[in-house]
Amino acid sequence: MKEIIIATKNKGKVKDFEELFRKRNMTVLSLLDFPEIDDIEENGKTFAENAAIKAEALSSHRKDGSC
Repeated sequence: MKEIIIATKNKGKVKDFEELFRKRNMTVLSLLDFPEIDDIEENGKTFAENAAIKAEALSSHRKDGSC
């Protein structure tokens, strides 16, 4: 089964994504599944900037093998 990681700790958002991707036979992981990741500061000026900040932080964490 394929996985997708959602860069959020919002349980409601995670549930919504789980319902959406279940139909596509995909497992949803979120920042809740990676407690070793500290809170990510969202200091962008827009939603898109903050989403990119969180995605980059999660991607960097995964690349360095710490997950």
